[in-house]
Amino acid sequence: MKKLFIISPCAFTRKGFSNLELHEKMSDVEIINVESYEEVVAHIEMKAPPSGPALIIVDMTIRLRTFRTRQLANVWNLRRMMYTNPKLRKIPCVLFGIKEQSRLTLLHWISSDNSIESLIGRIDNIYKKHEEYSSSNGIMQKGLEKRQRMLLELLMKGYSIQKLSVKMHTCPHSLFYSRDCLIAKLGLYDRYDFIALSEELIL
Repeated sequence: MKKLFIISPCAFTRKGFSNLELHEKMSDVEIINVESYEEVVAHIEMKAPPSGPALIIVDMTIRLRTFRTRQLANVWNLRRMMYTNPKLRKIPCVLFGIKEQSRLTLLHWISSDNSIESLIGRIDNIYKKHEEYSSSNGIMQKGLEKRQRMLLELLMKGYSIQKLSVKMHTCPHSLFYSRDCLIAKLGLYDRYDFIALSEELIL
């Protein structure tokens, strides 16, 4: 039995994916709805190994900043866990949404504009090329460097670049650059996402 983990805070998205089980091509797929990467990891660690291939889909269609940054934290933490967890590393992770609206363009995506038939076809293709997706997607992510971690924690507390330059004895231009690198690395939309991200654990 194949497994499909859907990470989404949206009840409509979860319901939509659950309904895919009604289609013939998805009859051998168990759809598991979760809201965080921890639930996926717990399921993989506690349950017996899946008898068939597994797939993780992260819903990136959410627009509300709080939930959007939570999903970005889930993606980052999954990437960090894959770096150290061999079980998780074998499971392809795909983002569901509009690739062009995200900074995470190097990861695998399934377009939310697809028809049901196209969506099922894409999922079916990933299962068929399971090893290829899990070995070549480059999703694994090293942790933040010490200086990046310190800067992230201060930005999440609401520090401005001007205050940070005084606190860290660094010129503002250098901090602006480092902040923008963090935004790109974490897939954030803008600097205001740091405050919303403060509620999340970043591995």
